Amino acid sequence: MDYQEANKGESSNGGGMVDRSWWEPPLEGVYNVNWDTTINKAFGRVGIEIIIRDHESKVMAIKIIQRELFPDTYRAESFGVLQAVIFASEIGLMMIIIEGDAMQVITSINQKEAIYHCSGVLIWDAKQKLLQFESWNAYHIRRDANIAGSCPS
Repeated sequence: MDYQEANKGESSNGGGMVDRSWWEPPLEGVYNVNWDTTINKAFGRVGIEIIIRDHESKVMAIKIIQRELFPDTYRAESFGVLQAVIFASEIGLMMIIIEGDAMQVITSINQKEAIYHCSGVLIWDAKQKLLQFESWNAYHIRRDANIAGSCPS
């Protein structure tokens, strides 16, 4: 499948723009995959924290990644969502809700149209990986409610 096909394909998965200012647990059998990205422009480094929680809000897995990466916000957040999707796949999850505070990235994941941006290939990769899931949704959550940056309970 080429880039344009993947970005325009019909799917029963994916979510609209839900803009929440609070975190809520997913339904039983569905896992919340929340990511947050920080950028250190001075050193050209990106940090990504991924937290996966179940329907009881219990932390199931955490992954922290640091990489040298051009400190462009959209690129860093796109890399973050890709890593979150890969992590969820690696641990065998089949039904996920992706949440992050990067509205532009969540919009890109949910849109059917091709993404013509230098970091669009990262979104394309994330969309390709999402095709492996039984179901998925991607929602924007406001920064003050984004639990990826906070200590797990």
